[in-house]
Amino acid sequence: MAIRIITDTSSDFDLDAVHARGIGLVSMAINVGDASYADGIDLTHADFYDMLLSDGEPPKTSQPAPQEFLDHFERARAAGDDVIAILLSGELSGTVQSALSAKEMCGYDRVHIVDSRCATVGIQMMVDEALRMAAAGEGVEAILERLTSMSRRMRIYLGLDTLKYLYRGGRLTRLEAGIGTLAGIHPLLGLKDGTLEVSAKCMGMKKTMRRLVELIQSIDADPDFRMRFIYSYDAAHCRELMRAFPGAAEADLVELGPTLAAHAGPGVYGAVFIAAE
Repeated sequence: MAIRIITDTSSDFDLDAVHARGIGLVSMAINVGDASYADGIDLTHADFYDMLLSDGEPPKTSQPAPQEFLDHFERARAAGDDVIAILLSGELSGTVQSALSAKEMCGYDRVHIVDSRCATVGIQMMVDEALRMAAAGEGVEAILERLTSMSRRMRIYLGLDTLKYLYRGGRLTRLEAGIGTLAGIHPLLGLKDGTLEVSAKCMGMKKTMRRLVELIQSIDADPDFRMRFIYSYDAAHCRELMRAFPGAAEADLVELGPTLAAHAGPGVYGAVFIAAE
């Protein structure tokens, strides 16, 4: 009997690392016009960004079908294993609901669905902790309690280069995007209640970067978890952000996959960390 850890590709894990560590992975669907791709299987990050930056129909994301989870759950039931599935925030996607439907179809009580209330490397941090605890012999209940605490204290702050992609994805009206672009407004997004909301609006890149650093530094971080940094397509702004934090040169720097980048666009830069208790 073992504990199986499952996540989805919104976690932005390196696929080779996922397979080497025995993490179960379910792919998000990426749709471009009538074509549909499985993230990480028949669509690479490079191909995705080519589509995103083109003038064609923008890529959109959708949650995996319940069957994608059911295959994992049935294998665990056959082996008598427990499952902990740590998934993209239910406020951002229907992925959690798909997993819950699969659990009901499977009829296996030892499947535990965790709404991470976050995305990208925030999920990675939770998966890493679950794996560490399972390897140390901790039980399912202790792991779930730890994950709940981490989810509650997870912090994500992002800066955006452009409002164009929020408009293309339906998050802004044309007028809002146009005014923001003309005025040189750079929004800062923060994770709140499982979704990303505007935390600040700044004029110009220098002020935006300074305000982002202030937001991050205003919260005491849990020393048990190293801060991680994220970017989309171009890491230049993210590397500038990292210079404001001692020791960040050794921190993980992760490129966003389609799930967030499809909405926020290229040029995203930000930090993910766990707030202290």
